[in-house]
Amino acid sequence: MTTPIGRGMTTVVAAVRSALFMVVFYLGSVPLIAVAAVAGLISTPAVIAASHTWAGWFAWTARVILGIRYRIVGTVPDHAALVALKHQSAYETIMILWLFRRPATVLKAELLGIPLWGGRRARTASSRSTAPARRRRCGRCSRPATRRKRPAARS
Repeated sequence: MTTPIGRGMTTVVAAVRSALFMVVFYLGSVPLIAVAAVAGLISTPAVIAASHTWAGWFAWTARVILGIRYRIVGTVPDHAALVALKHQSAYETIMILWLFRRPATVLKAELLGIPLWGGRRARTASSRSTAPARRRRCGRCSRPATRRKRPAARS
């Protein structure tokens, strides 16, 4: 049975580990993201390599500092395959970069509007947007324009 003092100490330890993770991960991310930004000017494979390295940094700090272990049920394909993940947190979105060589993603069209990041994602062949086809809009409102049938001429 855990005493209230024990539970309080566990909470303090978890808070300290979380704070340490944030400091170490973000300070280590700054140079890696700078390299990724420069790599973005060079080529898509360079961006993929930089992203994979950054995701590895995340996986290492999460394991060592936070004690987070991940478990893979089955095998991770190293060929083209469709893998569906249940998105529950930012954790698996970063781990996708670490576990797969070159993941292709489907994302909301609004994410492509993020400055710098969205423009780069729009140019890579591995991103697909869920944006619907553009529709003509009515000039007076935001509703889609519809063609009105003219009444038949009466004779």
